[in-house]
Amino acid sequence: MTRKRLSPTCALAGLLLIAMAGGAAASGPLVSGVSGGAVTEPAGIVGAETGAADPFSLLGGSRLDAAGLVAAYESSGHTPRLTVPLEELAAIFIEEGTAYGVRADLAWAQSLVETGWLRYPDYGQVHWTDNNFAGIGAYDGGVHGFHYPDARTGVRAQMQLLRQYADATPIDDSLGEIVVHAPRSKLGSAPSWRVMGNGNWATSTRYAGTVLGVYLGMLDAAGVSVEDPVVAMAPVAQLREGDGLWLAGADGQVYDVGDTRFWGSAADRRRSGPVVAVVPTRKGDGYSLITRDGDVFSYGDALRVSRRRARSAAPIVAGASSRGKGFWLVGSGGQVVAMAGAPAIEPAPGLLAPGARLVGITPTRSGRGYWLVDSAGRVVPVGDALDYGDLARGPLGVEPGTEQVGRKGATDAPVPGSPQDPVAAVAATPAGDGFWIVTAGGAVIPFGAAADLGSLKDALDALTPPGAQGPPTPRLAVSLAPTYTGGGYWIVCSDGTVAGLGDAANLGDVTSDGVAILAAAPRRHAAATDRGSGGRSG
Repeated sequence: MTRKRLSPTCALAGLLLIAMAGGAAASGPLVSGVSGGAVTEPAGIVGAETGAADPFSLLGGSRLDAAGLVAAYESSGHTPRLTVPLEELAAIFIEEGTAYGVRADLAWAQSLVETGWLRYPDYGQVHWTDNNFAGIGAYDGGVHGFHYPDARTGVRAQMQLLRQYADATPIDDSLGEIVVHAPRSKLGSAPSWRVMGNGNWATSTRYAGTVLGVYLGMLDAAGVSVEDPVVAMAPVAQLREGDGLWLAGADGQVYDVGDTRFWGSAADRRRSGPVVAVVPTRKGDGYSLITRDGDVFSYGDALRVSRRRARSAAPIVAGASSRGKGFWLVGSGGQVVAMAGAPAIEPAPGLLAPGARLVGITPTRSGRGYWLVDSAGRVVPVGDALDYGDLARGPLGVEPGTEQVGRKGATDAPVPGSPQDPVAAVAATPAGDGFWIVTAGGAVIPFGAAADLGSLKDALDALTPPGAQGPPTPRLAVSLAPTYTGGGYWIVCSDGTVAGLGDAANLGDVTSDGVAILAAAPRRHAAATDRGSGGRSG
């Protein structure tokens, strides 16, 4: 993506409203006053199509992704005052805009105008600590605009309000609490940015032209034309209570993303090998870190265990919670050791294929069984685990030759389970009625009742604008973590990429300073409530 400085004309347009209230452009979006006069439009806007094909519709996809929003801002030379990093704010705009069907790139241009290019002049009605990016509540003669507790809530309020101005249909409140309401007279009053202002959001007759001038400058800075198609954004799931992961690096560092808490790491502990598994406790108030050679480090409410017994499974490739008490360790040669009170259940003699290299274990819902998987995709059900098939035999009950996830549209891709694309991990559905296998190349194959949701490539392609190049280097998938609903999962890669599919919310990627991420696990037994916001820590 090329970067250019904004032209003087566009930069001037973006500064026209700074001298106003610093938040509402002479009339906040909750005021119904109307001022006469024609909308002033910058060059390139007059004569633009209207209706469904209107390139300046409030509703639709974005022509710029989060990186494009950041690049457009940085080309202006301004320095923002924000409660979150600029990159995080841009990502939130894309996520919330996509969720509510609002043009995130145009909303970003509006915010640049309303906040003085995110600098929030001290004389304005809205301060940078208010997390108010659109002058909401800052109207003529008002004292102060609305305050929001965090950046996501502020962006959500802006997107909800824009959605109401563009469409009179009630918003689906399952996406999150409705934090702001437009006057009834304004519902559906402005489906296009061309008619904003003149009492729609602001009384200024120049409001629409100013915002659109900044928007055209953003496109110019990003090397994008207004005639270009919008970026195909996949629906972004909202972060709910319980949506979170723990990731473990080979060096023992732990990264908590989403709705999880950091309980400690083994980065400063003596270890006999890399950390290869992180096993959360049932309540999610702790976890155990397990090294390849059998060292177990316990944090939070995780029980301390016998090092000697743990090392009897070494070299260890995986650990899994029994969903009740304790967990199992599985060695690469097939030995399974029960720890911390987990039931002692071992594979029957002869079940494992000769020379099989086990790479994963996932428990049944009852905790009285598990599935083992080797690098070739052969699955061994143990205890009360049911047989749903595997890569060698195919899914049970599916006609031979039926297309599977991971093979769609990729005829030249390595066969999942082959030496060129070995299996990396297995994860059971929350209901225990199936499981997913994920390969190192990111192919995901469902078995039983596991949902067919797509592969790592599908997740990365959804974030790549049409015509743009994808990731510069292939990602190496190391783990798959289902959401607690079973309607989504996160694919975790060794470079810290966390790619969500289905109802898996965007948790953000992890920067591990070049240390490989080798394990990940979701929070257990989360409440099925929709928190609607969140972030990451640690």
